[in-house]
This record gives sequence, structure tokens and C-alpha cells, in this order.
Amino acid sequence: MPRVRPAAVVAALVAGALVVVGVWLAFTGLPERTPEQQLRLGLSQVAFAAAALVAIVEMSWERRAWRRRSFRLCAAVAGLLVTVSVVLVLGAELLGWRTAEGVASGLGWAGIAVLFGWLVIDTTRQDRRLRHRYIAEGEAMED
Repeated sequence: MPRVRPAAVVAALVAGALVVVGVWLAFTGLPERTPEQQLRLGLSQVAFAAAALVAIVEMSWERRAWRRRSFRLCAAVAGLLVTVSVVLVLGAELLGWRTAEGVASGLGWAGIAVLFGWLVIDTTRQDRRLRHRYIAEGEAMED
């Protein structure tokens, strides 16, 4: 049975709490009749995105991904997308750019998707390397 790491447990609890907050914000903001309800619905996206980022950070920390150049490049692209997203959200709320809300949400999720995509590709490559190593060790034992 694999060992349970305390950091993974804390990350799961934080991500779970953020999802609960996001669901609560979404349900309380659903009618979207008042500006407060619209703000709650918009903030629910932030809570869901933060939960996804907590999970991505924990997975990349476990893999020590920050040491790889490709991860740092993907993190820079994701950071840029999320920063532009936050600026657009602030502009939408403060200046009344209601049409920018959808674009801002999409850019934020695109940034998260870039990091998640890197983790998926890295996991596939790591699994393939491990499988080849196990096969090579097995053949060496047979000789």
C-alpha cells in the first residue's frame, strides 16, 4: 500500500474546501438578478480555479517539476494567461466590461489547462520510462 504523504492530504483538504466554497457561491449567485449575485457567480469560478491550481501545484511539487525547463516555460505561459484573466475580471467588475467576463474566465481555465496538460504528458513519459526499466531489469534477471 502506498504511503500517504501529509502534503497530499492537506492539498486535498484545501482543494475540497475551495470546491465547497465555489459550489456555495454558484448556488447563491445563480439567479443573477442583482450585482451581488453576479459577483458571487463570478467568484465561484475563482474558487474552482484555485482548487485546480492547488492540485496541480501539489502534483508538480511531488514530481519536482520546477527543475525542468519545459515546466518553467509552461508555468510562465499559464501565469501570463491567469494574470491577463485577473486583469480582465477586475476590469469587468470595476469598469463595467461585462463582455470581458467570459474571455477572462476562458483565459484563466486555459492557463490551468496548460499546466495540467504538461503534467499529463510528463506522467505518460515517466510511466513509459519506468516500464522500460522494469522490462530491462526483468530481462537481466532471466539471464
